Amino acid sequence: MAATRCSVVANPENRVDGRSLEGVGAEVGTGLRLGVSPAYPDFLQDKAKWSPFSCEATQNMCDSCTRDCACTTGNCSWNFVCYGSDRRGTNGCFCKFDSDCTSGRCSKNLRCDDKVKNGSGCLFDNDCESVRCSSSFKCSDKLDNNKGCLEDDDCASGRCSKGLTCQDKLENDQSCGEPEDCKSRNCEWFTCRPDGCDKEIPFMITNIELTMDGPDHFWGYHNDNYANEFQFLKNIKYCENAGSFDAYRIYGELVSPEEFKTAVTDMLEAEGSPYDHVLYSIHGFQTEPKASFEDAHNFNKQGVENVGGYLVIPVNWRNRWGLLQTSYEYDRNNLAPMAGEQLARQFDAFKSSYSASAVVHSMGNYVFRNMAHHVKNPEQIFQNVFMVAADARSDMFGDKFNPAAAADKHGGLRIGWYLAEKEQPCSQFCQSIDLQCGADSLSKQTALTPSNTAGTLAAFNDAGISCDSIDLYRDYPGSPLESQGKCVGFGTDNGGTSPHQSTCDGGYLNPGQRRLCYCENGHNKGTEAEGTTATIGGLHAQVDLKLPDEEMTLNGGYDITKLTNHTHVVWNKNDKALLLRELFQIPCILCVPGSLAHIRHALGKYGDEAEKMMNFSYFRERVTFHDLTPLVSSFDGHLYQWDPSAEHLYKGNKFQKGTAFLIKTGNDQDCDGNSDCASGFCGFCDGDVNATYVNPTCQYGPPLLLDTSLASKGGLRKNQWGEYDLS
Repeated sequence: MAATRCSVVANPENRVDGRSLEGVGAEVGTGLRLGVSPAYPDFLQDKAKWSPFSCEATQNMCDSCTRDCACTTGNCSWNFVCYGSDRRGTNGCFCKFDSDCTSGRCSKNLRCDDKVKNGSGCLFDNDCESVRCSSSFKCSDKLDNNKGCLEDDDCASGRCSKGLTCQDKLENDQSCGEPEDCKSRNCEWFTCRPDGCDKEIPFMITNIELTMDGPDHFWGYHNDNYANEFQFLKNIKYCENAGSFDAYRIYGELVSPEEFKTAVTDMLEAEGSPYDHVLYSIHGFQTEPKASFEDAHNFNKQGVENVGGYLVIPVNWRNRWGLLQTSYEYDRNNLAPMAGEQLARQFDAFKSSYSASAVVHSMGNYVFRNMAHHVKNPEQIFQNVFMVAADARSDMFGDKFNPAAAADKHGGLRIGWYLAEKEQPCSQFCQSIDLQCGADSLSKQTALTPSNTAGTLAAFNDAGISCDSIDLYRDYPGSPLESQGKCVGFGTDNGGTSPHQSTCDGGYLNPGQRRLCYCENGHNKGTEAEGTTATIGGLHAQVDLKLPDEEMTLNGGYDITKLTNHTHVVWNKNDKALLLRELFQIPCILCVPGSLAHIRHALGKYGDEAEKMMNFSYFRERVTFHDLTPLVSSFDGHLYQWDPSAEHLYKGNKFQKGTAFLIKTGNDQDCDGNSDCASGFCGFCDGDVNATYVNPTCQYGPPLLLDTSLASKGGLRKNQWGEYDLS
C-alpha cells in the first residue's frame, strides 16, 4: 500500500536517543503522544503488535495485512494481502485481477492459480496458456484460416471475418468494418487505407502487458496491467487510431532477448548505417507509451548528421499515467522498484558486443538505481549513463551514503586516510563509512609532524589531495587538516614538534576546513541516517519516519557506477517538478532544520549541494556534474532530456566500447573543439557579437532557438566552427 510506506517507527527496544519512551509523554505535533501504551484497533486483521511507532512483521505470503511492515515479504498489497517483492501473489493468494498474481491468472474463486492447459475449462482468454477460451469454455489453440470463429482473438491471423471464419487481414482499398480488419490498421469510410501506422522505430522494450493481434503484439494507453518481465520487440509501429474509440496502439514483433541483440547488432553493422551506439531511454513517472515512443522517434529521425551515431531504444515501464501527480507515491513505492528488479533479472539482455549508454530521466533514475542494486554479478555494460533531472536523493554519490566506495578506493583495504566533510569530526566521518577513529588513528594523525614531511605528503595524497609541500603546521586538536587547498600538518607554528595530540572529536575549525582523518577497523555498523531515533527536548520532538528500504539502502551511487564506465549528473536549479519529491520523501516530522535534507532534496535540482558531498576520489574519477540551469527554458524546468543542450552533451561525451573515457574540460577553460568539453560545446562567450577572440573556451552549450529572447542570457555569435554559441 503506497500510503503506508511512510509510517512512523521507532527502534525495537522502544527507545529514543538512548532513553526509554515510557513515561516521557512528549507531545508531538501530529497529536501522537510518545510513551503511551498502544491500543489494538478492531479493524486490524494481521495480528501484528500495532502502534504508531512500531510494526512487527508476523504475516507471510498470502496472509492478510494492513501495512507493508506487517509482512515478512515487505509488501502489503492494495487487497490487504501480503504479496512478494514483485507486488504479486503466489498461487493460493486472494486476488481480484490477473495482474495481482505471479501466474498471471486470478481464478473464478478469486485465488491466484496456474494458467489452464488446452482442454480444461475457462471463462476468459487470459485463463489459458494458449490465450484462447473457446465458445465451449475450453482452452484451445487459436484457429487457422477458414475455421469458424466468433471474434478476432479466436484466429491466429487476428481477424474473424464478417462471414465468421478466420481470414488474413485486408489489403488497402478492400472493404472493412474496423481498423483491426486491415493490415495497415486504418479503416476509413469502410475501406482499408494506407498510413494507419505512420511512425516507426526499430526497437522497444516494455514490461506493460501485451495483447496478441495476429503475428504482432500491441500495447497502448488503456493497457493497465504489467508483465512479469520486460519484453523485447522489433519493427515498432505507432498507430494513431487503431484501437477502440480511436485509441492509439503501439505494435511490434515480440522476440527473445538474444534475437533482440542480434537484430540490433545487424542494424548497427549494416553497410551505410548512421548508428554505432545504442542509447537506451528510461523515462520517469506519468509517461504513457506514446511519449516514450515519440522521444525515440523524434531523435532518430533527425538524420545521419544529427543523431551523433546514437540509436535510441526506449525502455517503457508501467506507471500510472493519466493520474497526474496523484500517482507519484504509488509509482515510486511500487512500480518503479518492481521495474528495476525486473531489469536486474534480465541484466544479460543488456550485455552485448556493441557500445551502449543510457539516458535516465526523473523517476527513471529510481528504476535504474534499483536495477543496479539487484544485479547479482554487475559489469560495466554502459559506456555512459546520463542521469537527467534525477528524482534521487541528493547524496546519491555522497561519502556517507556509499561506504563501499571508500573500500573500493583502497582496493578492498578499508583502513586508511580520508578527508572528512567540512568541519566534521573524524569520529563522525569514520563511523559514516563503517570504520572508527581510535587510538591508532590518534597516533598516526599526531605523527604528521615537521620531521615527517614525506609521511605527511603521502597521507594527504592517499586521501585524494595532491600537495607539493606542507604549507603550515598547527597543533590544535583539529589538525592535521586541509584549508583552501593548503595542506596543514600537526606541529607548532614555527615548524617544531608539539607536546599536544590530535583528536577524533574536539577542536575548532574555521569554516570550510576539513580534517585529515585516519580511519581504522572497528565494530561500528555505520548505517544510513534514516532516522530511527527522535530528539526530545522542551516542546520539540523529531519523530522519524520509515521511508522505503529501496530509498534507504546504502551504496546506491556505488551500485550505479558498477554498471557504467562514466556517470553524468545533469541538473537544473529551477526544476519545479522535483519539488514533488519533497512532499513525499519526508524523513521526519518536526525535523530539526537542515536534518536529513539530503534525502528530501533531489539530485536533479540540488546538483551543487550533491557535488560538495562527493569527496571520494573513486567517484570524482567516475562521476561528472553538468549544470544546465542557464539553458533550460521549459515551464517546469523538468522536461529537458531531449532539449538541444542535453542532446549536445550526450554527443560530446560519447565514447565507444574498448576506449577510455577522457575527463573533459570544465566551463570557461580553453579548448580546441567540442570533444574537449564536459558540456560538449567549445565556443566563444560574450554579449558583444562583434568582439574578436583568440582562444575559444568550454561553454554551457548552443542556444535552443536563434531569436532575441536569448539576449538576456549573454548574446549570440558564431564560433570558428560556424556554430552558434550561448553564454
